[in-house]
Amino acid sequence: MMISLPVKRILLWLQAALWTAIIYLTLPYAPIWRDWLTEKLTGYFIPITVIVLLVLVLVITIVRMVRRRSTLQDYIFLALLIAAYYYSLSRIEILIEQVHFLEYGLLAYLIIRAIRFDRQDSGGYWTAGLLVAVIGIGDEFIQGLLANRVGELHDVYLNALSGLLALCWFRICLKPYETKSDSVATSRVTLPLVGLIVLFIGVFNSRLSEFGYYVEDPEIGSFYSRLPPDKLGKEFPGCEFFASEILPKLSEDNYSGLLHTLENPLHGEVMVHIFRRWKRLNRDKDYYVAHRENQILEKYFKPYIQGTKFHWTPELKRQVEDSAAPRFDEYYLSPVSAHIITSFSEREQWIVVWIIEGLILAGFFFVVRRWRKIEVLGRGKRNCLK
Repeated sequence: MMISLPVKRILLWLQAALWTAIIYLTLPYAPIWRDWLTEKLTGYFIPITVIVLLVLVLVITIVRMVRRRSTLQDYIFLALLIAAYYYSLSRIEILIEQVHFLEYGLLAYLIIRAIRFDRQDSGGYWTAGLLVAVIGIGDEFIQGLLANRVGELHDVYLNALSGLLALCWFRICLKPYETKSDSVATSRVTLPLVGLIVLFIGVFNSRLSEFGYYVEDPEIGSFYSRLPPDKLGKEFPGCEFFASEILPKLSEDNYSGLLHTLENPLHGEVMVHIFRRWKRLNRDKDYYVAHRENQILEKYFKPYIQGTKFHWTPELKRQVEDSAAPRFDEYYLSPVSAHIITSFSEREQWIVVWIIEGLILAGFFFVVRRWRKIEVLGRGKRNCLK
């Protein structure tokens, strides 16, 4: 059965849209499925599935490359691409995020196929890559609003990287037919997408990432905080409530659920320090990290733990310090609240965002004017030929 060209175009874009919907709709349930698979099958089920899928894609790619008699340079690039994928996946500690990484590779593949139905020039890859980035930002924004997920700008970069690697694989390993790029036509599409990405990142930072401070202490190391250094260690409204009403509920089993119910971000910051200290001391037996986290709590967040069971006794502090002593030469950087932005303020961010948006808008109007001139010249030549 022959499919008409308009219907085929719709089907290609529908595939990309449906896959995007699947990515978005499964976000709340991914941790639940991960836990179920780990419990019912094995903890190795997800990594094995990831490896099998990558090997399957690799085999198909090599078969196609052999059939079209690819050059040595193509195989070298494929090896580099495999190394890049392996390195990227090895840097992702959370298994469900490894699956997420592969999802965006498939998304990029579906988008570039849909774009290439109407245009076969290299500019389509720019459009596809930017669309993947836009969808990735939306993905992380949704995760930031969910109680059982965390949205981070770092993951946006990983989503975009996955799409980029997939597009490189499509273009160089599969080598589809390609025409000369039309810079004006490409810019008409990519400039608005770049403007959208810059605006979305600004909103993402303001709503989810938060702004704060990087604190250095010569006796402890470094850590991140929402409070400026001159205000750390002082009592704030809510300290007593946190110590008397929230901390008594804290346990290993309800840590995640309790953390997501906290309305005050500073309370969450303190709780993560407390839980990290507990985990390193009791579960991992990492006395050095437990000691450093306790130093941070004692010196900068003491009003939040004083008088509670989470305030270490002098004897426990001495025991942990003695056990941690061999590693005192190591520099400590606490990862707690590492997602907060410390390089610039929110006001500085938005100044830069609006400057960039203004430049993009000016560039877009310039491109549109140039495109219209080209269209007029093209119509004139066609009329002359008639």
